[in-house]
Amino acid sequence: MKERKAASILILIIILVILIGIAITVTRGLNFSLIYSANQRLDIYISSEFNVSDIEQIASGFFEKEKIYIQESTSNSRIISITARSITSDEEDAVINEINTKYNITIDKSQYVQLGTNANIRGRDIIYPYIYPVLLASALCLVYLAIRFRKIGLIKVLAIVGIPLVVMQALYLSVLAIGRIPINRLAMPIALTIYILTMLACTVKLEKMLAHKKEDSAVSP
Repeated sequence: MKERKAASILILIIILVILIGIAITVTRGLNFSLIYSANQRLDIYISSEFNVSDIEQIASGFFEKEKIYIQESTSNSRIISITARSITSDEEDAVINEINTKYNITIDKSQYVQLGTNANIRGRDIIYPYIYPVLLASALCLVYLAIRFRKIGLIKVLAIVGIPLVVMQALYLSVLAIGRIPINRLAMPIALTIYILTMLACTVKLEKMLAHKKEDSAVSP
């Protein structure tokens, strides 16, 4: 009795969280991180050896009220990229002058500095590369589970697997929306991890149901 009551309370909480999450998503949208929002990126070629931590400290001094993202270029180790929602000409000059002073060099803006603007990335663009692989994997898994647990019943198997998969993803997005947690490059890997764990949990549940069904069949005359 207590277990049923606890389960009912948990279900109500999950439904409430999802409803609140949907409301916030519709009214305010999701909170995308700097990487996925409209931003500007300042690429600087530094002729001498440098430490990324030094550049972070320098940039932080001029972007105190803004979130910034510092990254060393993967194609050229001498290029450092500073990403912020907006970078003014004064901020650009201040950062370059500070780097010049720090490493006793002279950076020619016309040759070694590039300021670019990146457009806002839509949520659908983040999800799109995963849609077809996930749908294909889901279809194959459902076909296998439907065959493997056919004694339980096709509709029942689809419900036991399909409903938790949808609910857990909706719950995850709702938590992101309610907590205003920035959606960054980890968002999709986390969503896929939740998907896999949910699928495994559903499979374990079906295995137990099948085992009980076989036991009942063996006991019955």
